[in-house]
Amino acid sequence: MVWRGGETTTLSIPVPVGSLKDLAGVPEMERIILERSKQGITDEVIADELTAAGYRSPMHSFVLPSTVRIIRLRHRQFLVRHQSHPRHVEGCLTLTQIAKLLDVAPHWIYDRINNGTIEVTKDPARKLYLFPDEPATLDGFKQPVTGEIKTLRF
Repeated sequence: MVWRGGETTTLSIPVPVGSLKDLAGVPEMERIILERSKQGITDEVIADELTAAGYRSPMHSFVLPSTVRIIRLRHRQFLVRHQSHPRHVEGCLTLTQIAKLLDVAPHWIYDRINNGTIEVTKDPARKLYLFPDEPATLDGFKQPVTGEIKTLRF
């Protein structure tokens, strides 16, 4: 801005953008996020550090922890080991494994458990729905898929 008399004032105004790819300096920001998360630093702390260094998230003047998490997960850096390694229990099938074998969404099975069509309790130690790894289990699950039976019990 130029004032009367010739004095000037410079003001930097961040322009809201719709996505990370539209921000300047994202490759460097990603590099910092990946390095810091490998060191075990939390998303919140990384976000604060990036904000102090002048970076920002789309639509904000600061870096959100969710922006850090999105970038970290995009590069398959998980905080908890089981996020990247599906659980396998000897002699059992998990709900996700059954859904994959039947080619149905896991949500479909959760919905049937919640409405009582499939009766099962979670394994208390693992906090998972576990089903016997037997051909009869898959045959039993095929019946609610086709609508042949009303209730399936495990």
